[in-house]
Amino acid sequence: MTFEALANAIRTRFRTEIQVPQSIVVQYDNFPRPIDKTNAEVNQPEGVWVKLAVEEGITAQASLGIGKRFRVPGVMRAMIHQPIGLGDQAPRAMFDKINAKFRAVTAAGVTYSTPTMNGTRTEGRWFILDVSCPFYADDVET
Repeated sequence: MTFEALANAIRTRFRTEIQVPQSIVVQYDNFPRPIDKTNAEVNQPEGVWVKLAVEEGITAQASLGIGKRFRVPGVMRAMIHQPIGLGDQAPRAMFDKINAKFRAVTAAGVTYSTPTMNGTRTEGRWFILDVSCPFYADDVET
């Protein structure tokens, strides 16, 4: 699996399992502004929205011989944003939805581990709940 295919598989799963069903605005890697479920640019999201990043790790050879297997580990990061002063109920509910759709799942060649909450922070007018979900994908060379 190429790095492009890996990132696209993760983004596609997030879009189909979280973004569209929850009607939530998501900002993907290298997009200047968040986009809504129809891929239309959104200038300033209101309410809860997510910034999603795919971070690949160091590829390692996982098997020898014919059909060499190379494993690409990484982390999917979801930064759940909500305006400051509205509590943490909505971001935590969004974490629960992400957890339900990504925990211990293999889909489109990507195996996901257990999502975790990595703390909270504020940035400008946003309260942010940081979430990470480790994953790996294998590339078999024939």
